[in-house]
Amino acid sequence: MSRKSANPQPGKATKLRKEGNELYAQAQFELAAIRFKKASSLDETDPLPLRSLSSAQFEAGKYSECVDTIKLALRLETDIEKIETLKVRRVKCLFYQRKWDRLAEQLRADGLESKAVEIAEASEQYLNSSNKLGWKEVIELPRTRPFGGVREYFSHGHDQPVGAYSEAELLKTKKNGAIDLSILYGGIGDGRHFVQQLNDLASYLNEKESQNLDDNGIDKLDFVLQDIKQHTIARVLMILRTLNDMATIQNAESQTEEGRLELEEMEAMASYIHTCELMPPWIYDRMRKLMKTLLADSKIVDGETTFGIPWLRVSEATASLVKRVFRLWLMDTKGVVKEYDAKKVYEVECLEEERFEDDYLDGDQVRLAELEQFRFTRVLYPPMGVLKEKEPELYVLLAQARGEAQLSRRKKLDLKRYVMENWRTNVTIIQEAESYSWSKGNRIGAMLARGLHPGMDTQEVWEAANKAYKKLYIERQRNAPKAGLIEIMQTWFSLAARALGKTGLEISVRLEVGEITQQMDNYLLTERRFDSIYLSNIPDYTGGHLSTTIYALPLLRQSNSGAYVQSNILFNTSFFPNGLSETISEYMCLPTHEIAKNLLGLSFQKRKEVMEKYARQDPRDPYSMWTCLTTPHRWEHQEKNPFILPNKTWFLRWLAQIFLKVIAPVNRDYFLEEFRTLLHIEQPTTLYTFLRLCIYLINVRGIPSHWISVFLDQIIRTGKLPAAVFAPDSAPLSRHKAIDPYWGNDHEVELHQYQIFDVRPCMPELLCLVTIFLNVLPVSLLTTRLLPSVSSLRRCTLEAETYAPILGPWMQVLGLVLLNPRYVHWAQLYREEWLRDQLVNGKQKQAGDVVAENIILISNFKWTHVKTVVGFAGVPHRGGVAEWIMAIEDWERVKREGWKLGMIRTDCWKFMGNEHSCEEVKVEKMFKDDI
Repeated sequence: MSRKSANPQPGKATKLRKEGNELYAQAQFELAAIRFKKASSLDETDPLPLRSLSSAQFEAGKYSECVDTIKLALRLETDIEKIETLKVRRVKCLFYQRKWDRLAEQLRADGLESKAVEIAEASEQYLNSSNKLGWKEVIELPRTRPFGGVREYFSHGHDQPVGAYSEAELLKTKKNGAIDLSILYGGIGDGRHFVQQLNDLASYLNEKESQNLDDNGIDKLDFVLQDIKQHTIARVLMILRTLNDMATIQNAESQTEEGRLELEEMEAMASYIHTCELMPPWIYDRMRKLMKTLLADSKIVDGETTFGIPWLRVSEATASLVKRVFRLWLMDTKGVVKEYDAKKVYEVECLEEERFEDDYLDGDQVRLAELEQFRFTRVLYPPMGVLKEKEPELYVLLAQARGEAQLSRRKKLDLKRYVMENWRTNVTIIQEAESYSWSKGNRIGAMLARGLHPGMDTQEVWEAANKAYKKLYIERQRNAPKAGLIEIMQTWFSLAARALGKTGLEISVRLEVGEITQQMDNYLLTERRFDSIYLSNIPDYTGGHLSTTIYALPLLRQSNSGAYVQSNILFNTSFFPNGLSETISEYMCLPTHEIAKNLLGLSFQKRKEVMEKYARQDPRDPYSMWTCLTTPHRWEHQEKNPFILPNKTWFLRWLAQIFLKVIAPVNRDYFLEEFRTLLHIEQPTTLYTFLRLCIYLINVRGIPSHWISVFLDQIIRTGKLPAAVFAPDSAPLSRHKAIDPYWGNDHEVELHQYQIFDVRPCMPELLCLVTIFLNVLPVSLLTTRLLPSVSSLRRCTLEAETYAPILGPWMQVLGLVLLNPRYVHWAQLYREEWLRDQLVNGKQKQAGDVVAENIILISNFKWTHVKTVVGFAGVPHRGGVAEWIMAIEDWERVKREGWKLGMIRTDCWKFMGNEHSCEEVKVEKMFKDDI
């Protein structure tokens, strides 16, 4: 194809090229490329604009376009040095495109083997690599700093149940055709949102029938219910089986009186399991029978089981964990399940001091009276329809009590005495034994003792009620005008069951036990995508907006413009007095939400209930700023926000700041103010998070891969991070100290002075992770020869301990340190922040290489809490097992030199355990030889 111009305009071309050079100097590569391309079209005999264009295209990551431009430039270029420069650039393009075979051919064809030695050697390393690791191995790695103890089983929710799609939204969707929705509930908890969704589906089915919308095809809703605790999933499974059995009776052509009573018992059982800490003995017996039935119906077929529910699927791994929980709960004559009886509930549980006013349940004084007596007796009145036969003595007591505005103290005592002697503990709310031994070794009441308050549940269900619920409740009240509070929950479950087994609606549910970001990764490797993902406040513990962005947003169904990830901030909202912008700076090191939108694609739907909160914000009133964060935000698919290429210089400084934040969490005083005791901003991200961010930036957003490749090469080659940046020094990070990657090269900020950070203590961990990530990390490294081989990776385990008078089991502040005692003394680790200062050039930074060469920090490891014993002065000694990865070369060196190791906490960067020797560590190969 001829490029000869019919009307050359060298003057205009020169002007455009000059403009392009100025833009290039400002790192505005895409704009510069437009000028260079226009200049080349005005004077097609001059190779200079094409050379400049290829350079701009390369820097913008347009590697294929750059190769095409170089091909044109080489036809015109006559200068030998410039020809070689173009050919080297073409080789670099192929290198960063990871086209190893073609790269080798091009090197030979251009005779550049001696001119591009490093590229040639690196490409050869990639071509001949025996590393077969991939996403499977990457996904299995721990991804956040470990929790200090057993993760608490949240048996009870505390928010209003809200379905992902309301009746109105479902009807609107139906008018455009058959509904096909996929919904992921992360951290399902007590299942309230899913049950409410079934309520909304039942209401939708009624309305759909009245509007004659049945001809639009079969509706399909596919759910995944996930939680990290198998206890939660076991409890939800019991409710699902109960709903399924209720639906079978409801859908029967004719109902007998026996069937009606059976249905009422099942409704009551679901309500007591969900809502109460104590339950009638006949409910308890029925619950035990249900668990035994589920165990009997757990046969595995093709790696899955249904537990007797036709619309349910449970993997073998999850089923195994759930069955273990059922067996624990059925062993109510042993261990913590035995100790946690009705009498003990009265002794140790702290009932929440929630007060309900006269407008409770729209002014229902009878229900309010029942709630008031509950504070003393812990009795939620069972349904009278079955009570006369099941518990005649209690029937008499309640017959006298019902309807009384104020129960006498004698009657309260009679009720309490009866319950203590006859009622049973709802075993499904009992924590693992390790949870109860967290504090000082005694099981009962040691950890977060608190009672369940049915007043909260009933109020929340009442406020979430749809048209179908209210209609059904009124109908049931006509038949049982003195029904108690339990009727509110029974109606809720009854309506939920009515959505099941209906013609024209296919519901499928999958239960999963596991860490939510890991579960999302598993789905990311398949074609499965979701229309909505519920995370609640899980991001409080996984890295905030950053974890939501890199793990959840790519999992949204792109074809659904309304797809969303829902989350809110609950655990530490008061620490963000400046609202949303402060959460962006803390979790993403970016100064504003708009910048996060342009760079990372993070934006939320402008729903009425959210925008009304923002409209009432007043910067002078911190409460008005941070309360907006508690309102659920629905984050959109990142593709709705076109990527804008940042300034390369400031982007790399921002990336450096993220890197420093990950390896060196800031000092955080959790106990600064009394009302915020034990509330804090988690900084759980690790180098794993950093590498996942790199993948997201390149694969999803379009950052040029060589920008990040060069960044990583520099660190891998030297163990140093040279950057004009400062390490984050507060939590939350001030937005005035966060970096805007879209600043120009001429932007000056006093805080960002050039310095060299010595990150060698983190290198053993980083190198191991890069080796495992190598085949999924979309970068091309010149330093692969410096990485440990897969066969050299070792799994190391150590029985260690943590000493801390105050350390919540949910706190993610643990770190593992190895040091050479000949050069670094343990006493230095008792100095607050001394260790962190070595990484971030803090005030206690020691000159020279002694410290950096003789310390290794591990952040990405597993910690399993085993037991707690009381040590000196009553300080708890919490024993556990640490498990991490090291290359055999590094391990043999530290063992040979007699290094010591132990646990630290990264909220203050102080040592918190015993010194351990390398001889105590068990070492085994990380991967099989054939990987």
